Amino acid sequence: MQAPARRILVINLAILVAGLCGLLVLGEVLLRMNYEPHDPMRAAREKYWFRESDQDLAKVYTLDEDFGFRPILDGALYDEHGALKNEYSIEKRSGVARVLFVGDSVTRRGRIVSALRRLYGDERFEYWNAGVDSFNTVQEVEFFDRYNAPLDPDHVVLTFHNNDFETTPVVFLDDDGKMVLYSPFLPRRSVNGWLFRNTLSYRALLGLLVETRGRSLRADIVSETRRALKELSNTLADRGIEFTVVILPILDPTEHWRQEQHDNHATAVALMEELDLRYFDLLEPMQQALEEGVNPREGGEDNWHPSDEVSEYFARHLQAHNLLEVDRERNERDHRHPSATAAPAPAPRK
Repeated sequence: MQAPARRILVINLAILVAGLCGLLVLGEVLLRMNYEPHDPMRAAREKYWFRESDQDLAKVYTLDEDFGFRPILDGALYDEHGALKNEYSIEKRSGVARVLFVGDSVTRRGRIVSALRRLYGDERFEYWNAGVDSFNTVQEVEFFDRYNAPLDPDHVVLTFHNNDFETTPVVFLDDDGKMVLYSPFLPRRSVNGWLFRNTLSYRALLGLLVETRGRSLRADIVSETRRALKELSNTLADRGIEFTVVILPILDPTEHWRQEQHDNHATAVALMEELDLRYFDLLEPMQQALEEGVNPREGGEDNWHPSDEVSEYFARHLQAHNLLEVDRERNERDHRHPSATAAPAPAPRK
C-alpha cells in the first residue's frame, strides 16, 4: 500500500474511533441526565442498605479485591480469624465440639444460632459465628479458606439463603464515603470493576447482555456456586470436619413467593442432592409456624431475616433431626465420654 493510501486509511480510522468515542461520551451524558448515579441499569442488584445505612460501615468492612468487601479482622466486631468475637478461647477443649456457622446476615444476627444453643446447651458444644452481612456462598467459602480455617472447627454449618446464587460483588466508596455494593447478574470475571463503578453506559451494555443471555448467565452463576460448595465439602472432608447445609426459606407463605424465589429454592435443594451434601430444608418448620399463627419476620416487611419465634421452630426441627448429633458421637468416640454407648443418630432428613 502506498504512503498516501496508508495516511488516508489512518485518518479514516482515527475519525471512526473519534466518532465512536464521541457517541459513548454523548450516551454517558444522556444517561447521567436521565438516571440517578447509583442505578444498576439492569446489570446488577444494588444492595442499597449499605449506601443508605446510618452506620459508618467503613469501620466494620473493608474493600477487598477478591471478596469485593469483607469484615475488618481483629476490629470492633470480628476476631482475627473472621468470627464474631465471643467468650471462647482459641484453644479447643477436650470433649467439646466446635461448631462454626457461616452464612450471610441471617447467620450474623445469630437468632437461629442462639436458639440452637438454648436447646443443646454449652456442655458439649461451642457456637462460633462467622456470618457476614450480604455475603454469598462463593464469598463464604473463600472466607473460610482464607480466614476461618485456623479455628479448626469440628463441624461447619452453612446457611444457604434464597438469594445466594450471586456473584462476587462490585464494591466501592462513593464521594460521601458510603460503601456502595452491586451484585452483578453475570459472573464477576466478566465484569470490569472500574468501568462498572464509573460509567452508566457500561452498566447499560451489561444490562443488555443480561437480557439477551439471561438463562445461560444464570447457569454460569449456579455453576460457580456448585464449584464453591464442592470445594468446601472436599476441603472439610479431607480435614475430617463435618459439613451441613441449612436451606432457609423466604419468610412468607409459598403462594406469595415470586417465581424466581420458587426456582432458587428448588435449585438449592437439587444442588445439595446432586453434590450429596448433608442438608436440612427449613421450609417445613416455617410452614408449621405460619399455620400456628407465628410471625416469621424479624420486623416489618423484611421477609429475609427470621424472628426469634420462628427461629425456635427452626432450632427444634434441626435438633429433632439430629443436626449436631454427629458432633456428639465424635466426642463420645474420641474422648471416651461415659455416654459412649449412646445409640447412633439417624440419617439427616433431606
